Amino acid sequence: MLKHIDRRLGRDRVPIHVRHLKAIREVARNLGNIELPVFGSTVIAAELPNAWISRAVEQWYAQRYSDRLKMDHSLGRVAILLRGDVWTIQVPLAFGTIQGFSQRERTQTPFRKNEPALCNVVDSIDGLPEGVRSSLSDEELRDLREKFLLGYLAFRDFLQIGDKKLLLAARSDQRTAVSQLIARRPDYGQSKWHSSQATEKTLKAFIAGKGRQFSKKNHKLEIPANDAEAAGLPLIDRALLSRIQCDAGVALMKSLHEKSI
Repeated sequence: MLKHIDRRLGRDRVPIHVRHLKAIREVARNLGNIELPVFGSTVIAAELPNAWISRAVEQWYAQRYSDRLKMDHSLGRVAILLRGDVWTIQVPLAFGTIQGFSQRERTQTPFRKNEPALCNVVDSIDGLPEGVRSSLSDEELRDLREKFLLGYLAFRDFLQIGDKKLLLAARSDQRTAVSQLIARRPDYGQSKWHSSQATEKTLKAFIAGKGRQFSKKNHKLEIPANDAEAAGLPLIDRALLSRIQCDAGVALMKSLHEKSI
């Protein structure tokens, strides 16, 4: 069965590193639409019903493709400012919903059937030193939880709101915006430009998903924001839009400055 499924996924150009996830869904359908867990999440998937089937699928793919299966088991990353430094919070891929909480101590949360997966937000901050972790104030813990939940809700709903091609392009811009902030030599101009592009493409994807037209030549964020709100999107804070509004020139500022030195 898995050989047949894998050949079809290959013909459909499904990337190797995500085929095992697609295959688990296919196996579930072939077995009468049974519920199969997806691993690599915040829940302890081994405790879920039929987990042995999912594990068998993953082992088959691990033997077939080995290192080519390595992937980032997360919905995405959110950049945050903590004590003047930029850090990233990994929003994990979970089976079902996530309930985030912030705690200085490391935690291992058990899976409870029919309940949200629990996730300690502090555990999800990439490379956070123990010294910073142990000294986090209650206010900082609350702020981290709020930012994590905002990122989780955004990533969870992202591919459900409209035109998939535009949304995938927006996700790519968002990843670039974050990576430029934490690079060895950060490029804030590039980050701002890609943040603006991600926002514009997300708004246009929403508009297209509602069956409406949008301007392809205008890159002022307020225009697609107005159109998206008219199509049913909740009101957007214009102050936030103005903070990321920019043109392509901002992405060139750093490189031009470096050439002049």
